[in-house]
Parts: sequence; C-alpha cells; structure tokens
Amino acid sequence: GAETIIAVCGSGGNGGDGYAATRILSDRGLPAVAIGAIPGKPSRADTLAMRDAARARGLLVADAPTSGDADAAQVWLTDVLARYDSPILIDAILGAGLTRDLDGWALGLVRSINASAMPVLACDTPSGPDADAGRARPEAVRAAMTVTMASLKPGFETLEAQQHLGDVVVAPIGVPAEALRRFGAPARLSPDAPWQRIGHRDPALPDPPLGRGRDDTTRDSARDSARDTD
Repeated sequence: GAETIIAVCGSGGNGGDGYAATRILSDRGLPAVAIGAIPGKPSRADTLAMRDAARARGLLVADAPTSGDADAAQVWLTDVLARYDSPILIDAILGAGLTRDLDGWALGLVRSINASAMPVLACDTPSGPDADAGRARPEAVRAAMTVTMASLKPGFETLEAQQHLGDVVVAPIGVPAEALRRFGAPARLSPDAPWQRIGHRDPALPDPPLGRGRDDTTRDSARDSARDTD
C-alpha cells in the first residue's frame, strides 16, 4: 500500500505534538496516522484534545492496551508498525521532562522502535535521553533526525546524547526572543563534538542506526509539520 508516516504518541505534551503533526501532514496530502502508545487517558487536556481531533478524522489507528510489561509493549507496537509501509516514524512518546530511566511499558515501546527498520524523527527530543544533562540512559530511542522546539536543549551538547539525536533542526514556534534570552540557557556544540554545526554531520562519521535511505521530501515535510505544531 501507500507509504504512511506514523506518529507514536505519548500521553503528555510530546504526544500532543505527535497528534497535531499527524493532522498537519494529512492536511498537506501526506498519508499519516497516529498511535496512542501509552495506556489510559492523556495526562494533559491539550493532548486529550489533539488525540480526540485525530480520532475524529480517522487518523488514530491504535490505542495501547490497558496494561502490560515491557515485553508486552514491544510485541504490541511491533505488531501495529508491521501493518504499515512507513518512510518515517515520529517519536512523540516522551519529551524533555523525563527525569528517570525508562522501564515497563515505555521501555518496551522504545525497544520496538529501535528494532524497526523505520527512520525515526524525534519530536523535541528522542524518548529516553536526559535533555538537560545529556546523559544517555541505558535505553533510549535512536533518531535519524531531531526537530527540537524553540531552542537547543542543554544536554544536546554531550557526545552521549548525540548518539541518539541524529541531525538536529531547531523549529521556531513563536517564543519571543526576549523570553529566550531571559529564561533560556545558551546552548552550543562543544569543540569536541562530532557535529560542528546543527543540521550537519561529519561525513566521516557513521550514519545513525536508522538514518539510511531517508527521503528528503518526506523528511522536510515532517520537519515542516513539527515547525507548525504548538
């Protein structure tokens, strides 16, 4: 069948971005579907609204079961992903607010994504790494590209984090420059980082594990959708 972009969505703000990206991609004529990957009701009202909007338009194609461990989550998501020929998977499970190592259901989702053959576009930050300190937790999504909102995250500078980020694009989402200056911490790549400017990787370095065979048109469309998301 036709290639379909898949957004794997969590229950917080990151998941809301994934649902919204699915809607925007669909509006632009690109086949896209959303997967409600975390059991239960979304934890935020805006995420619930985005999920309901996706469901009303027939874009929400699967909801997570009510319970299960990491193995059950991996089996469930792997089965759902196998139904689609997807040029890109949007990781919108967990965002920058994650403060602990992954376990249980969320860990199984990450294992399923990393085991798939789909190039991954991470929404704001891949699910798993510490976006503040840059510590690579034991298991985390390995993305081919990360579209991060408003500004670079402080943790993106570390070599550990960069193994999960792929190419990094900063998407302006309307945050006033003055607010970024007052409340944001300056972020830069260190002189020792393998990527010397955002969006460019040293050609001598290997591709990210899921970074081969990306279609630029699909990648740009997904990036544009994330830029429009708030």
